[in-house]
Amino acid sequence: MDTITVQKQVENLRQQLKVERTPLSRTLMELKRYIQENEQGDPLIHPPDKKNNPWAEKSKCTVI
Repeated sequence: MDTITVQKQVENLRQQLKVERTPLSRTLMELKRYIQENEQGDPLIHPPDKKNNPWAEKSKCTVI
């Protein structure tokens, strides 16, 4: 390895040391809480009524 590559690796490691680490258990608890708080408003889990959906097809397309 040349010195430039080693210097870049050392700088990268220094930057990684500055990153604040959070325990996975705390991160997962926060993620679970966020999901539970926002579950009711999620249109993928609870789709809106078809009557109130402006993008829903009004009628089926028929090909003659």
